[in-house]
Amino acid sequence: MPDLRFIGPLLVLCLLGGCAASRYVPTVRAAGFATDDPILARPMFAGATGRPLAWPDVVDATDWAEVIVIGERHNDATGHTVQLRVVETVLDRHPGAAASMEMLERDEQHIVDDYLADFIPRDEFMHRVSETKWWTTARRYLDDEIDRDAFAAGMNNLGWFDWAGFYQPIVDAAKARHGRVIAANAPWQYMRLGRRWGYAKMARDLTPAQRRWYDTPGRLPRDGYGERFIDVMTDSTDPVERDRVWNTLRSQMIWDATMAASIVEALRDGAPRVVHLVGGFHSDWEGGTVLEIRRRRPSTRVLTISLVPTDATTFDPDDRGRADIVVYTGATPDDAADVEIAPDDTDDDAPDDAEPVEDTSGDGA
Repeated sequence: MPDLRFIGPLLVLCLLGGCAASRYVPTVRAAGFATDDPILARPMFAGATGRPLAWPDVVDATDWAEVIVIGERHNDATGHTVQLRVVETVLDRHPGAAASMEMLERDEQHIVDDYLADFIPRDEFMHRVSETKWWTTARRYLDDEIDRDAFAAGMNNLGWFDWAGFYQPIVDAAKARHGRVIAANAPWQYMRLGRRWGYAKMARDLTPAQRRWYDTPGRLPRDGYGERFIDVMTDSTDPVERDRVWNTLRSQMIWDATMAASIVEALRDGAPRVVHLVGGFHSDWEGGTVLEIRRRRPSTRVLTISLVPTDATTFDPDDRGRADIVVYTGATPDDAADVEIAPDDTDDDAPDDAEPVEDTSGDGA
């Protein structure tokens, strides 16, 4: 017998706009849910309506979805614990599911696989995927290979201040459940080339071995995500300044396209579910990673969850539309660092053949 919980939401989706771009509509069946776990008792809401949800509603949503994208604030300890609960739940309920991580880059996948296969110990894995990045950046600065500004940008954009406390538990949860871990992101050096070279030059001048570490987007969105990006990068209203900053969007979208492609590939390889952990800027308000997942696999059932650092207990109307599910973690904004943004390499002029930033309003990409 089919699971009737999803018939109503799916019927609404089909009537409103077809079933190609599936969006989740919560059933809200667990109003009387009680728990002693303070994490599962955090205020949770349907992002479209503000209606209160409970943990079983979130579980129902993850059962419906193929891809669960969780937008975090990197230093939000409670938010990371919520993430862990979601990952554990999905992997328990869907054997063979995968945890996908912005915090791991494609050229680290073999290290991840070695750890999951018990070829290397936990301490070595942690050192190779986290601590060495910090030490390498510091060493390059001390050896005069990079200047102070590049050093600061590198340290700030690594972002993973507590790998052992925040991210290693995710990897260990997947390992204990024989799940996959996807090193989803593009290495830093290729992301920067998006701004400096443009995609055409990257495709032309990089080798096939280099090109496998990243993907590029189908288009660069000027509306929505693109507008939010430029507002973060500059408060200037000068058209010349804003156009210059737009060029940096090429770097940002390499991150988004690469993560989305990694997720879609995992689904095609047979993963029944993928839980993707990413900074909230990439996923909130139909962020770039979500846009790219939908573009690459339009029928994918994508569930977005936003972990918002606030101690509010009632829904803030300003969060309407932020994500399918909005969770208030109890942190304050000052306690939780926001997502990293692609650096603005002001010393590098955009190449003559670089792609223009396109207006994608209305095309659904």
